Amino acid sequence: MLRIAVFLMALVFLASCGKGDEAGSQTASNDATPVVQERPPGRPAIPDDEFSEEERIINASLRPFFDGEGTETEATIAPGEYFDIYVFAEYNEAFPMAAAEWRLLLPAEVSVMGEVRNDTTIANVGKYDQDFGIAFPCMADPRWWIVKYTCKAHEEFDGGEIELTRGTGLDFIGFVTCDNENTMIRAKGGTAVLKRK
Repeated sequence: MLRIAVFLMALVFLASCGKGDEAGSQTASNDATPVVQERPPGRPAIPDDEFSEEERIINASLRPFFDGEGTETEATIAPGEYFDIYVFAEYNEAFPMAAAEWRLLLPAEVSVMGEVRNDTTIANVGKYDQDFGIAFPCMADPRWWIVKYTCKAHEEFDGGEIELTRGTGLDFIGFVTCDNENTMIRAKGGTAVLKRK
């Protein structure tokens, strides 16, 4: 319980730093007025030799997929079409996790229209395209989806890459372990490819 309280205090701190916060299990935007944002520049991936020995053993990643089974990393979408992106957590099951953080980058002319968080979610804070943090009960499952984003490809959509990477404020992508120290474990990000139909 103390671990959850510590993480929630961290979420409150993030919210007070102007990252915004969200609550509930679903959010949706008004389809009549979509917000189309240019893809912001990403940060370089963490080189393998910069991971600690513990991080290499845990082998954590946060990757986007187009299906709930976590098998599809390529999709062909027509302008005006809706599609889903699932954020999958993957790590060594010997190291249960209690929280995760990432930033989602989208191609130009693709917008997030809504999101559904896994029903294990305790709390979340931030914005998907800046720093998004989410807390959940200790999870030992080595592979599961955390958030599903429902997106729309707008009329000028011409394909591109979806990426999970480090956030803009905390410069972090990864997890918080369930140990007494609430250790932050850096994770590898991932990409998925969108093609225009």
